[in-house]
Amino acid sequence: CVVGDPISVLAQVGLFSAGQKIGVVVNRFVTVPFNAFWRPRRMELAMQDGPEVRKILARICTYSTLVSAQVALLISVSVEDGLRLCIDERYWSAYQVVPLIAMAYVVLGLEHHFSTGMYRSRRTIWATWIGLVSLLTMVVANLILLPHTGMVGAAFSSLLAISLRVGMIYVVSQKAYSIPFEIKRLVILGISAVALYSMSQWVRIDATEMSLAIRTGCGLLLLPTLWLCGFFHASERATAWEAIAKHVAFLGPYRQSPADCDR
Repeated sequence: CVVGDPISVLAQVGLFSAGQKIGVVVNRFVTVPFNAFWRPRRMELAMQDGPEVRKILARICTYSTLVSAQVALLISVSVEDGLRLCIDERYWSAYQVVPLIAMAYVVLGLEHHFSTGMYRSRRTIWATWIGLVSLLTMVVANLILLPHTGMVGAAFSSLLAISLRVGMIYVVSQKAYSIPFEIKRLVILGISAVALYSMSQWVRIDATEMSLAIRTGCGLLLLPTLWLCGFFHASERATAWEAIAKHVAFLGPYRQSPADCDR
């Protein structure tokens, strides 16, 4: 991005806007619909208090973040080839900001869970100060990064500011009402998603359709990777195997042997 060049700046803005519209899918189609029903229920549970309630709040945070991360990963690994297949060549570069924007929305989704203690204790004044600090961080980061990295710097500034905001909300809320959030599992989830995205970027094939298929396959490896990394508890593994066994048993009566098909 050339500072002072209006044409270059407008081009960067247009590309960033296109990438933003793709990355925001994580928020509009996962986080927002989920919180539409979970937010009131979450506060209802928080007001009841109790160790088991706190564990439920923490576990739901992990599961919802897992869904958001899976969607964000699939979007991130497939966006480059998807843009090449669907839109004009002038917009292909928009893919560069999509992974950062999608990641920012995954982190933003944690805010709804981490802020439970702050709202329960009615310390919402902290939200104002935290918002001002994160806004200032974004402005400073943009001033530093934009002249050198363009729209990628803008996307990174958003991710940085949102991460800082969520981190501060976590600290304030935990002091007001401690919830045993599964931070270790969330870290494993984040590292696994970033590793799979990085692996997908090694794929360099001229055939766009083939590249899209392989990269999407990398994105679909998140759950198996988490399984191997010990992300799931023993009880969750047992529940998964039980569900698979019931599904196989359900399909059993509908299977036909070759002899039955010949009749």
